[in-house]
Amino acid sequence: MQTFTIPGRLPGYNELTSGHWTRQRQIKAFGMVAVKAYARQADIQPVEGHATVRIYCYEPNSRRDYDNVISGASKCVLDALKHAGIIKDDSPKYVTPVWGTPQIDKDNPRVVVELEEVE
Repeated sequence: MQTFTIPGRLPGYNELTSGHWTRQRQIKAFGMVAVKAYARQADIQPVEGHATVRIYCYEPNSRRDYDNVISGASKCVLDALKHAGIIKDDSPKYVTPVWGTPQIDKDNPRVVVELEEVE
């Protein structure tokens, strides 16, 4: 299993879908850059076949709804992994995403990603 951590929080679904489309694209791009940078730093290797991707979000507070947190984080993580060539595609043929219930960690908000190739 390969694991990496993105410090802070990723954009939520509301941020990715509200406002002008250029702003939405900028916000998503920012999240994807962070995911790719920390995956590269952790030396995450490409997965040849099917992968299980587990995403755990640790928020600084409970202001954002869980579905907002999970939807935004999974969109940024899966698209970034695909764009970086770590997974072949983010379709069900290649990825089974698993989401943990967001937790509160005021002192260390983060997103933890676990990537496991399924034989």
